[in-house]
Formats: sequence, C-alpha cells, structure tokens
Amino acid sequence: MGNRLRIPHKIASLGILVSVKRSALLCYCGSGLEWMPGQRKCKICKAAYMREWRKTHPLSGEARKRDACRSKLNTYIKRGKIQRGPCEKCGTTKDIEAHHDDYSKALNVRWLCRPHHVEFTKQDMRERTTRILIAAGWKPSTNPSS
Repeated sequence: MGNRLRIPHKIASLGILVSVKRSALLCYCGSGLEWMPGQRKCKICKAAYMREWRKTHPLSGEARKRDACRSKLNTYIKRGKIQRGPCEKCGTTKDIEAHHDDYSKALNVRWLCRPHHVEFTKQDMRERTTRILIAAGWKPSTNPSS
C-alpha cells in the first residue's frame, strides 16, 4: 500500500475514499483538522480521549506533582508573565524547552533547546542513579578498565 492509509470506518461507511495519501488525512470527527504527527486523531479528539482515559487511569503522586508544575509554568507562559529564554548551553532561541530541577518550584526553570535538554536529562539521571546506588552500599570501581 506504500504511503496510503485506510480511512477510519466512520468515513469509509459514508462511501468516501477508503485510502488517501498520508499528508491529506483529516480527522474523522468532522473538524476538518489533520491528524497530529504520529497520531490517528486531531488535537481535539486526542484531548477528549485523554480526558476520558485519565478518569480510569489517574496519575500517581509524583507524576501528578510534575504535571501540576508543568501546567502552572505553561499558564504563566501563555499569560505572558514568563518569557522563554535562550538555551543556557548554546544560546539558540529555536525549539526551547523548560527543565525543572525541582518540581516544587514550578517557575524556577532552566531554558534549554531540545538536544541540550535531552543531554542534560540523561546526565542528571546518571547522577541520580549513582547517588541511589551509593546510598544502598554500592562502591564505584576506581579502575576504569573494569
């Protein structure tokens, strides 16, 4: 079939084309919006689905804390009370993300571009894992060859 996909059954049952090019796929809800990249729904349908799904799959304590923190920051950004800054590592202003060192301080963030955010998060996870292992009695080897 190549880059052709089947249209969801709601449209196919109306007698509309059963397959179209991937770039021309519109959500079957009738909103006229294209599918989100990597999704099978538009933003409106995805949000509605997630609202229903979240009712039966509530966030755990730590995940809820992170979600509330991100939500508060995004509200401040939307209202114009906080401006996204340039990346702390390279200074670019493209594809900037907020990194929280402490989720109890929602508005205290580092501004990093996506590549540096991923790098920073990986390094942070390595350091946290090492601290946990040391606290559990693990001793890091001093010999780099082992």
